[in-house]
Amino acid sequence: CHPQPHLVRKLAPAPCQCFFLHLSLGLLPPSPSSLPSTLRKTLNPTPRRFAYRVGWYAASMHLGSTELVGTLDRIGIVAFALSGVEVGARKRLDLFGLLVMGVVTATGGGLMRDVVLGKLPYVIGREDYLLWAVGSSALSILVVSRRRSIPGPLLATADAAGLGAFAAAGALAGIRAEVPVAAVILLAMLTATGGGALRDLLADRVPLVLRSEVNATAAGLGGFAVWAAEPFWTGGAALLGVGVAAGVRLLTLTLGVHLPVPGGAVGLGEDGAVGGGR
Repeated sequence: CHPQPHLVRKLAPAPCQCFFLHLSLGLLPPSPSSLPSTLRKTLNPTPRRFAYRVGWYAASMHLGSTELVGTLDRIGIVAFALSGVEVGARKRLDLFGLLVMGVVTATGGGLMRDVVLGKLPYVIGREDYLLWAVGSSALSILVVSRRRSIPGPLLATADAAGLGAFAAAGALAGIRAEVPVAAVILLAMLTATGGGALRDLLADRVPLVLRSEVNATAAGLGGFAVWAAEPFWTGGAALLGVGVAAGVRLLTLTLGVHLPVPGGAVGLGEDGAVGGGR
């Protein structure tokens, strides 16, 4: 049985809330010899039950749009750092160059969004943003240094997760700023693809957002989903936007769908990298 979220928030300190979060997600290891079967099922849920509990907890949190934007930004930062480092490794950059590529890719979209909205970028105003970016980039460098190339499925998953998180964050930021729906969608697209565009410029190639893939389209659809659902349920709207953008991204990658290019074939690009496209 799970504690009611509003009781947890009123009665429990932050560490206890973290305990209940881990418990509800089934992250605590069981002790089969000492726990009854019912409790073992609670602590070791099936994949379907696990997914349900993730959605239940996230949707039940009464977070404001500011907190949701911050949470989604951090998810996107971690996911996109890997993409930036991977492209830098293809260009045979040194350690500092790889770190710069990771940080720029992870924070560039959110920085552009905040500048457009006329406020101090979170990456500057919140010190943990830069720490997340540097730490994720350093970890990605370690992964790259141990392997010559990162598996395609891992890159695709990280790309889709970052895309969905940044698209939802951009849309929520636009809604909070009370801009029209068209601007909300554009902010979702900018947040999700801005870091990839900067990454490609640093790598001396035409940004993928201008020539292949459907990242911006997926981000726009996710942003629209957030705008449509936000009046009813902010937390649910964020989850919906992440799911739509990431789902469209993964579906188009799986099916090999690209926007047409007159007079030539469409591919993953000169370096075969994933991320930052249309």
